[in-house]
Amino acid sequence: MLRTDPALQKRSWILQTGGATRQQSARRGLEKIALDTNLVVIHDGARPFASTELIDRCIDAAAIHGAAVPGLPVRETIKVVSESNGLKVHRTETSSGKYKRRRSFSAS
Repeated sequence: MLRTDPALQKRSWILQTGGATRQQSARRGLEKIALDTNLVVIHDGARPFASTELIDRCIDAAAIHGAAVPGLPVRETIKVVSESNGLKVHRTETSSGKYKRRRSFSAS
């Protein structure tokens, strides 16, 4: 299926089976690439529908800045709790300027 994907036809890619954790999966993938590789994109199966456009924007940003992480604006209310008082709400933060992290793309 991946070999016939038009978005992958002009790109070099390696598919690697995952590990028990995301960290182990990333490590297994990194162990399989050549040492002179300039850019690595790691995408896990937990979010299988990332668009080609999103991945392209992350690759472009990683090439310029050295790394890129796609994210979504936080829409939920954020409560900061104090564990010393039995998990009582310490304060409510605004979600403005906060983003949910998704995946990391790094360039060397």
